[in-house]
Amino acid sequence: MSQGTIARPEQGQAEVAFLRLLPEFEALSIDELQTVNVDAAASSQLVLGSLERLNSLRAELQRLPHFSVEQFDKLEPLAWSLAHAQTLYMSASRSGCPAGLVAEGERLRSRLVSELRVLANRGLLDGSRLRNITLRRGYLQLSNDLGILSRVLTDCWADIEGRCAVPRDDVQRAAYLREHFVRALSRREQRPENMALAAEVRQRVFTLLYRAYDATRRGVVYVRWEQRDWDAYAPSLFVGHGGSRRVKPTEPSEAPLATSPEPSPALPAAESFVPNDNQI
Repeated sequence: MSQGTIARPEQGQAEVAFLRLLPEFEALSIDELQTVNVDAAASSQLVLGSLERLNSLRAELQRLPHFSVEQFDKLEPLAWSLAHAQTLYMSASRSGCPAGLVAEGERLRSRLVSELRVLANRGLLDGSRLRNITLRRGYLQLSNDLGILSRVLTDCWADIEGRCAVPRDDVQRAAYLREHFVRALSRREQRPENMALAAEVRQRVFTLLYRAYDATRRGVVYVRWEQRDWDAYAPSLFVGHGGSRRVKPTEPSEAPLATSPEPSPALPAAESFVPNDNQI
């Protein structure tokens, strides 16, 4: 995959990666968690889009002192895990029903009310059972109205079947939509707790991805110092979020040598080969 290509997961790939690394996410303490101050979805795609070029530097990176190949190899599953965690977070933030279902429920309610009023005028059902129908907007009112309508129709079906324009499917659909809106109300009440949990899960995943990618990026800066093209291999996660955190070497500077026992004036010694991302 070339840099900048939008990655598309295979079926379940992001979830599989997330579940495989779940024990590592859960092992982090609250104090260790990194603030998610970037677009999580964009960060996941940035890392996935950089993997091909990063892998071309694997041999050079592996020779660096203290460079963790294990962390490097986890970049892809961590990036997929962050994509999955972002999906969980977005799902938790959506407490409502699709607009299409709400519109369908409102149309069905209006149609059934009209038909039942005709039936009540004809003496085929007790019109007083319709007095609690509000025809107001909102999940609660819509679910209550559909519940009343489905119950009245079900109770009177033997008397009105074939004598009205209401098909049996509409009665069943009203009952189904009523239950759907009740569940939506329940989810809305639980949303703060669900969002808090999903946000923490996302934060745990981002923390490990940030650590692995930051360590990799520092290695890339070291091995590509002379060419000054480290951003082509490992762009900063923070570009577009408060400015690019890039190394700004003073000129003139000498390229660091991996075999040099002395520190370069423009870059730390190989034992701590590059600055962290806060300096990049």
